[in-house]
Amino acid sequence: MTNFRQTIKMMAMALVMAVTLCSCNAAGGSDSYEAATSQAATPTATNKVQEPAEKAGVAEVKAQAVLRGTNLTFYYDDKDHNAEGTVYEVSSKGYGVKGAPWASSGFLTASFDESCKAWTPTSMIFFFSGCTKAVSIDCTNLNTASVVDMSCMFQKCRALTSLDLTGFDTANVIEMYRMFNECGVLESITVNSSFIQKAGQLHSYDMYRLCPAEVING
Repeated sequence: MTNFRQTIKMMAMALVMAVTLCSCNAAGGSDSYEAATSQAATPTATNKVQEPAEKAGVAEVKAQAVLRGTNLTFYYDDKDHNAEGTVYEVSSKGYGVKGAPWASSGFLTASFDESCKAWTPTSMIFFFSGCTKAVSIDCTNLNTASVVDMSCMFQKCRALTSLDLTGFDTANVIEMYRMFNECGVLESITVNSSFIQKAGQLHSYDMYRLCPAEVING
């Protein structure tokens, strides 16, 4: 009887093991479990969200003077002129008694690029003061509509023989102190009637001191 019971017990255990083995195989077996566990532990690759590209920096529009040899040209733009020559940043508020940084550059001619029509400086004080070698300064494209002070603007331009300022808007100017002081060889200054009227109203002190130029209403 005892052997019979043991036989029945062994048969039952074998049956349980067979059922368990079938269940594992149906589920993919132990290898499938490990693979599934490994896959669960590794994050599924996802499409990375592209960071928005940085906006290209907008270059600052500013007034600059570029010295090429003996020619000085003023610009009001966002371009990099450093490869063209010596570049000076230009102040819209004028300069102190030492004058502008290009005063000692030795330039012979100066002009304002057409882009300067959009530039609205408020002061031209000492702008060309001490530019002793300049023989020509073309102010055709210089916008003076917002300028309030032209004091000493051309002071000591001792090589200038003529100036054409017919394009000057002097509506807001309140000071022309020594504007042409010591321009010793300046023969003529061509201006508009508004300029003459404004100069008469201001009675600017020493505006033409040591300057023999004839003022011409152009």
